[in-house]
Amino acid sequence: MLKTRKVLAQAVGSWLQYEFALGRGGLFSERYLSVPISQALAYKYKCGVEAEHAHKGLKEETGSHLRVDFAVIKDAPKVLAVVESKWANHHVPSLADIIWDIVRLEIVAEADDAEAFFVLAGDRSVLERIFDYKWGGENEIGSLLRKYRGSSIQIEHAAPLFRDALRQRFLDYPDASFPSRILLHPPYAYPEYPNEIESVTGEQETPTFASPKYQVWVWEIDRSEENRKRFTPSDHMGYSKTIF
Repeated sequence: MLKTRKVLAQAVGSWLQYEFALGRGGLFSERYLSVPISQALAYKYKCGVEAEHAHKGLKEETGSHLRVDFAVIKDAPKVLAVVESKWANHHVPSLADIIWDIVRLEIVAEADDAEAFFVLAGDRSVLERIFDYKWGGENEIGSLLRKYRGSSIQIEHAAPLFRDALRQRFLDYPDASFPSRILLHPPYAYPEYPNEIESVTGEQETPTFASPKYQVWVWEIDRSEENRKRFTPSDHMGYSKTIF
């Protein structure tokens, strides 16, 4: 059985190549990804999928509920899996936006003991710029999203670096339980073509096919870590002092 992140990457990546070949690339957007993502989730989990899922147990002081892009629901209101997607083409998502997407995923996944996936799709050249995004903490400076191995996002380090962009988002949920750190499994990308292939003679030669214009990367949140530390924005102790 294929892993869910592989199913999502192949489904969304194939869909983009197909639609682009038929001249519909001008329609591409984050909303356009809803068809392949929802169909891939329905196939993998064999149950219903809801878009813009509102987490009933987590709402802002204004009354608005925290939402995730997609939720797999079998026995409402409990969810089996959640997905956040980002589209990168003319508009390049900010580092703070990506962090907040992953944080929201973790919160819902933690509350419902669900699987959680982050989908990043778009123009390959723009995606490369996102992989160059740097962030740093006390002990690490490097890429936020690593291409071929797992990532460890220290939220208590990331929040001060993006104080203006993230502070209000945390404060909108003053009593929510936020993760101090989020671990991501190594991603799956599709399509992914090698720079060189080996010919039947054993020599290296340049591929005859063109690299695809669009690509999809999918990460899964690793929730196996024991003794995960958490904080609440309304708490004046611990990490909230660092963040706020």
